[in-house]
Amino acid sequence: MIKIPAGWSLGKRPDSYGVADFAFLDMADPTGTYPTLVTCPYGATGSTLWVRETWGIGDGGGRLVDPCLNYRADGTQIPIIRFESHWEVRNKFACWDDELLKIKDGWRPSIFMPRWASRIQLMILGVRAERLHDITEEDAVAEGVQVPVRKDKKGWYQNVSGPYVPKAPTCREHFILLWETINKKRGFGWKANPWVFVVDFRKVKS
Repeated sequence: MIKIPAGWSLGKRPDSYGVADFAFLDMADPTGTYPTLVTCPYGATGSTLWVRETWGIGDGGGRLVDPCLNYRADGTQIPIIRFESHWEVRNKFACWDDELLKIKDGWRPSIFMPRWASRIQLMILGVRAERLHDITEEDAVAEGVQVPVRKDKKGWYQNVSGPYVPKAPTCREHFILLWETINKKRGFGWKANPWVFVVDFRKVKS
């Protein structure tokens, strides 16, 4: 989300600023004499992002001599080969001995995944700023939202908030419910219609 004063709108970015900067203009100053510049925190077109996911360190179920990185999403295991000065994984990311020894057994939450353990990289194809309400059905699908298909005895559909409804919500409606669950208590509910950054990306082949 983009935090700017109420009553400001997206304006033209001055050519003298970076490609990741977006200019917001005070509607009382339509000429844009004093714009507020906001930089996308995720980067600009061409930047690379790395993905965090639930992970852990294991022994490959006893099948491997060396320890390995485990990924809970699909059960993938990447062996870690030990060298004299550091540990290195197949995807060429390195981890020093003392850092590896600090990792406890069991699954680790995604927020604690270090850069060297990430197996997925994303290339930013484009960045834009828009109002939350501008999200389309196609955008909601791209966000990973799926239409719920679980039904009760009456044939009603269950939405993300729990209750059953007679008509299956669209992906956009489902996204709204998810947004409310995550952001309403933070003061950025759906009705607030905040400015948000929209980042288009593709997965980088490993």
